[in-house]
Amino acid sequence: MSLARLDETVGAELDSALHRFSVDRTINSILDVGAVVEVLQSAPQLPSFARARAQVAAAAQQWLKSGLLPELMVMKGALSHPITLLVEIATEAPAYRSGDLDPLAAMVEGGLVGRGELPTLTLQLVSAAFSRLGITIPAVAGRAEDLRRIVDKRVLRSRSDEYDLATLMMAAQLFRAKSTPRDSMPKVFPRIMLVEALRCGHLNWIALLALLNGHVFPQAPRAMMLGARAQLEKAVKGGTDLLPMPNPDVLYSEFLERSDLGLRLRSTLACYAFLNEDLHVAPL
Repeated sequence: MSLARLDETVGAELDSALHRFSVDRTINSILDVGAVVEVLQSAPQLPSFARARAQVAAAAQQWLKSGLLPELMVMKGALSHPITLLVEIATEAPAYRSGDLDPLAAMVEGGLVGRGELPTLTLQLVSAAFSRLGITIPAVAGRAEDLRRIVDKRVLRSRSDEYDLATLMMAAQLFRAKSTPRDSMPKVFPRIMLVEALRCGHLNWIALLALLNGHVFPQAPRAMMLGARAQLEKAVKGGTDLLPMPNPDVLYSEFLERSDLGLRLRSTLACYAFLNEDLHVAPL
């Protein structure tokens, strides 16, 4: 399959996922869209993401204007992170108007958002994103955390699962929100995760981790990036569909839910961007 065909496949699957969320609004459909917007907002400057960003932004603007996203943020606290990212990307839609934020601002002012016991990264990410939109969460404003330490200390975990990838994407989004220089970002944990994925051949993880190590965190060694590209190019050339699911031994986490289609769509989109952007690691 060519990169152009891969791009078309991702676009069609994303259209279907957005339509399902608009129609049935089940947890799985929310998770599908949430998984995609997580990777889009982790490296938003990539031209390869332009079409997907436009698709998601147009749909998210309608959900924001209708009050659906603010309602879900209050009713489904565990989904605060992806919903916040959807609110943020909604502002890129041509139809967006500042008044679309009024229902959300009213809920924040009423104390319905930002008071939960959210993990540090999630709470700071929600606060940073809303601050750029002119909405302040007082409990978080001015609070300082050593995010590099928070992320890199995860190398001490005895195992890795989807929670680790979620942590890296949340960190990437938060560092972007704070305009953090790349050399001040964590590099140990992102590289360790990529090495683990390469050794085990976890294509779903390799795509996302290669993208993050190449475009967000301090770039991993050249040989590591070339190894990632070689595995992904082989998978794309021999494939006809989205990347496969992560292996069962790294998939499940007691801390968060993930949907099958969302994980495949997320990582295939990352794979397309990684290969298409080249990342300055041309073959020797």
